[in-house]
Amino acid sequence: MDITDSIIHQKKLVIDTVTTITKQEAIDLYKTILQQETSNHTIFLTVIVGTIVLFIGATWWWNKSGANKYIQEKVKEAIDAKQKEFENTQVKNISKIVENKFDEIETKILSLEFDISRTIAIFTSKEKSYTYSIYYHSKAIDLAIKLDYQTLLRIFVESLKRDLKAHSIALDSNKQIMNLDEVKTIVKEIPPILRKEQSEIENLLNEFTDFKT
Repeated sequence: MDITDSIIHQKKLVIDTVTTITKQEAIDLYKTILQQETSNHTIFLTVIVGTIVLFIGATWWWNKSGANKYIQEKVKEAIDAKQKEFENTQVKNISKIVENKFDEIETKILSLEFDISRTIAIFTSKEKSYTYSIYYHSKAIDLAIKLDYQTLLRIFVESLKRDLKAHSIALDSNKQIMNLDEVKTIVKEIPPILRKEQSEIENLLNEFTDFKT
């Protein structure tokens, strides 16, 4: 064996040795990688399974407790809202009914007062008791304004003016009127459509004094 063959043989031994070592290391490396991957997969699967378990548990708790509580709260809120709405509606309805009843009663009372004043005014006017008839005519005018009795208002304004004139020219007249200040206040409330008659009545009232009992 010459020197050349010796060198070639040594190189072959080196190559075989390197090849053998490399394969062994590769096997060990693959084992290590496989073990690492297996461990990683195991951790990953554990995390996934744990997450699923937590999700299922949370869902069960929500369905069992949270959802029921949420539903109960919403139902209670809806019931309370409807109850409050119902109560408010009832209060408004009752208030409206009471208000209407009071208005109705007040109208009936005013109407009754008007009939009484009108009756006394007509009676005392026929008896020529102008001291009293003028006052009750003015009361009838006041109530006719409040009740919006426009036709009757005009009639009693004319009647008041007539009795004032009659009282003014009566020979035995005492030139007095019952509750004169109240009569003057009522005359001031006569609507503008009867402004002419109002002015005539005010001038006639200046001739009289208050009746003292």
